Amino acid sequence: MYFTLLFDQYPEGPTLSFDLVYHSCPEWFQHGESLVVPNRRSPHYEIGHLKHLLDKAEIELENLNSNRVGIVCHEMGHGTNEYLELLLEDMKIEGLDPHILHNH
Repeated sequence: MYFTLLFDQYPEGPTLSFDLVYHSCPEWFQHGESLVVPNRRSPHYEIGHLKHLLDKAEIELENLNSNRVGIVCHEMGHGTNEYLELLLEDMKIEGLDPHILHNH
């Protein structure tokens, strides 16, 4: 699996989106460009990886339209359900309200 996060940036769009892919280790992308690799020494998602994205992309949570974030779960890729659970926990730690959307 890999994941696309959809932040509720403005009431009528556009949506702020990022992909979390596993190219041997978790890596955040935006518009097909790599933004940040939280830990090149580990292939696993870890609590705190979301904070790397928020910092690098300069996302100010208080300036978003809401704290609701959609998570599209794509079937392809090397992510796991365990990584999804850690991502959900990470989002809640940051005060976000995650909603899972499946892409079949």
